[in-house]
Amino acid sequence: MNLCVQCLSKGFCEQIQTRIVSDEELSNPDFVRDVRNFSAGLAVDPNSWLEALYNMYCQYPGSIVDRNGRELFLDLEHFEVPYIREWFRDWACSPIDQNVRPRVREESRERIRVLGTVLKAKYPEHAMLWGVRPANDNAPIKL
Repeated sequence: MNLCVQCLSKGFCEQIQTRIVSDEELSNPDFVRDVRNFSAGLAVDPNSWLEALYNMYCQYPGSIVDRNGRELFLDLEHFEVPYIREWFRDWACSPIDQNVRPRVREESRERIRVLGTVLKAKYPEHAMLWGVRPANDNAPIKL
């Protein structure tokens, strides 16, 4: 994305914003499933995920904001831990079945928040529907 003259000097566009993944979204199993399945669908190798994540975040031309619109910066140090490749292999590279209710372990909570936020920023058109399920009456009735 090319920045306009006003934004070029700042290095980012103030009009482009992504809200950080909220606690409510992390508590929604459908949202967690969608983030996990989307990340697995990107087919990034576990050994390459950390670099890919840094690149996506660095190349994002906008800003990350909280629910009040205040700019904040993501703490990528949550990924600077031993065995992070195994975490990427087990979480970001493994899709989860629709019949399984995903849960977020406390030690992974901030990693998933950062990963989800970066993916929301990079792929906003896909992220709009994460955690959203249609409300219709077309589901089969079990008798």
